[in-house]
Amino acid sequence: MKKYRINGNFYRGKYYKRLFIVFIGAAVLFSALCTFLLFITASQILKNEQSAYEMIAQNRYNLIDTSLAVIVAGMDTFVKNPYLAEWADADNANEYYRKAIYLYDYIKSISGQLGALAYEVAVIGERYNTMSISGLGSGPFHWYAENETSLSVSAIKELCMNLPNTNAVAVFPVYDKGGKIREIYFMRKQQWKTQKTFVIFKLFAEAMFSPAENENFYIQGPDNVYISARIKDWNNVSSEKDKRYLQYVYPLHNQLWSLHIELYKNTNIYILLLGMSVVFSIFIFVVCIVTAKHITRSLYYPLGEIISNLEPGFVVHNKKDKIFLDEFEILRNNSRKMELLSEELRKTLEENQVLALQKYNRGLLEGVVSEADKENKDDFFVALVYLTNESDEQAYDRRPYLQLAAETCAIADRGIQYVQYGIKEFALILGCTFPEEAMEKLKNFLTKLQSFPHADSVKIQAALSNRVQGKAALQKGLIHARSVLEFRHTQPHVSILTDSVITEFAPGLYDYPLETERKLLDLLIGGNLQVKDYFDEIIQRNIDGASFSALQNLVYALCGTLLRALQELKLPPGELCGNTVDWASLYTGSPDLVLFNKLKNIAVCIAESVSKKNVSTDAHILQLMRNYICHNFHRDISLQDLSDELNITPKYCSKLFSRLSNNTFKNYLNAFRIERAQEMIRDDPRIKIIDLAGDVGFNSATSFIRVFNRYAGLSPKAYADTVLKNNAVR
Repeated sequence: MKKYRINGNFYRGKYYKRLFIVFIGAAVLFSALCTFLLFITASQILKNEQSAYEMIAQNRYNLIDTSLAVIVAGMDTFVKNPYLAEWADADNANEYYRKAIYLYDYIKSISGQLGALAYEVAVIGERYNTMSISGLGSGPFHWYAENETSLSVSAIKELCMNLPNTNAVAVFPVYDKGGKIREIYFMRKQQWKTQKTFVIFKLFAEAMFSPAENENFYIQGPDNVYISARIKDWNNVSSEKDKRYLQYVYPLHNQLWSLHIELYKNTNIYILLLGMSVVFSIFIFVVCIVTAKHITRSLYYPLGEIISNLEPGFVVHNKKDKIFLDEFEILRNNSRKMELLSEELRKTLEENQVLALQKYNRGLLEGVVSEADKENKDDFFVALVYLTNESDEQAYDRRPYLQLAAETCAIADRGIQYVQYGIKEFALILGCTFPEEAMEKLKNFLTKLQSFPHADSVKIQAALSNRVQGKAALQKGLIHARSVLEFRHTQPHVSILTDSVITEFAPGLYDYPLETERKLLDLLIGGNLQVKDYFDEIIQRNIDGASFSALQNLVYALCGTLLRALQELKLPPGELCGNTVDWASLYTGSPDLVLFNKLKNIAVCIAESVSKKNVSTDAHILQLMRNYICHNFHRDISLQDLSDELNITPKYCSKLFSRLSNNTFKNYLNAFRIERAQEMIRDDPRIKIIDLAGDVGFNSATSFIRVFNRYAGLSPKAYADTVLKNNAVR
């Protein structure tokens, strides 16, 4: 390569000459086209300047008028909706807070972004310590003011006091330090039977009120009320000879309001525009020529590197002491290599596509459903397959090979989707309509899987869920299949477990898995009044079709959960909410709806007692946070997920977690994941890194290795090697 550069012949060849001519011609044509377009554009701007300014003003007017109309109409609709009336005139506190939940769901559904218009809705009531409801939840009035507005508590109180008694809409703008408007608050007071309510629409004004450098505008209302895009003195004009303004006034949707737009013009722009067109045309021509030469050399450089180290057989012509190389001969000789590389690339893309599909299916099973998938109404069954290594300790574990075989079988059948969950189990999504069809398809799949080499050293047991409709319900199918699989130890000789199989062999079984009990216990200890609905959901899952013994066992289990909650809360088990609890009658009573309602009332009393006595201390809140991380670390969770679980804002959740644990949420989550990963490596040192990363919640093996090295001080492979050495010494 160096000898060609020294002789100046590195860029000499047939292909280079053709490439250089093409790019030079393209550069000349492009520069001529740019010059032509520049002059056409400049002349058109000069001819249609007035129309352009009018169009700018008209567009600004259309945007603001439409936005204000949407806000006013939205407030009218919101004030007239039945959820607000029912909440405002609730007869008692329980009804008041229950109606607040429906109103919160409605507010959350209408808050959001409509095109460039982004707004949030909130309502404030006078009752019960001035309660506020917004899209992020409900709480005291000062909580809403401090966390969801740019206003102080006293400012909002003053605005509410000064609102007219009529249904008129009051507007209050908020500006940033630079004088630009940031938010606009539309407020309206409504008198009900039992209280007054204040409806607040907070409009984010960046999109609607973002003036250009040569533009300013403001909205004028009655009583000399102004809403300006920015606070700026436009009266300091150096010379009216060189500068002038265009003013436009438009009536808005509300006839009492008008929009005033001012556009700045500079008369020297005409000469400047023509001069810039000429200079820029010359500049484009020079840049195009230089760029054409640079691009030609850059494109040719890899080929020149090959030519500079010619192998025997390449054609070289000497003509007048100049070197002319036939680059196309080189391309022909290397075409076979390119075909091989293309084949490898195709295989890599197919592997990536399979990984992406498995990630997508895993997300469906974990409840990550897109808007398009929510519309799906197809029938599915979910099967969870568990693999148990039955060989002796000296034999090599064949379960990883069986996982590969299962993935191969699933790829061959389009009606089956394979999702791996570690080395021990994997899930199958079966696209079937009838249970018999799903059972037959699962049997054929397991038969193929057992035909692979060394499959006899692995015990295979599967659990088949009931039919679910739509991709959004696949998570429920997985949960059901996992609950059914928990009974595999009671039926070790059954290869496929279903609800009917479990009921046939154990009629006293009931649907109350460990995850359900944990969630019910968390609701009780946390004083969450949603325990009533969750209790009804548990009863509904068991009451239809269950045997007498199964319902009796469910009563025993629920009583045990309630007593455990009372024990952890240090509440007396014999008396709740002023009433004596006869636990003996509950244990010996008939398992009917009356008895289940008594248990539900006890659960509600426990939650209400916790809520009233404020048992949820800081230590308990921290325990809830840690429990959430412990139960969900294998998922792609974030601080937003934790804040949604606790019904608080992400900002407050981050501060609370740091204050209570002396650590950040991200550091604690990563440390917890790495600790679990170390435990899994100690249990199975030969586990694959990519499987381990997915099992502890990482999206890629690369990020998992980086975080593991940071917290453990060595790579996962090195840690696994250390575990193997220690096991060998033992």
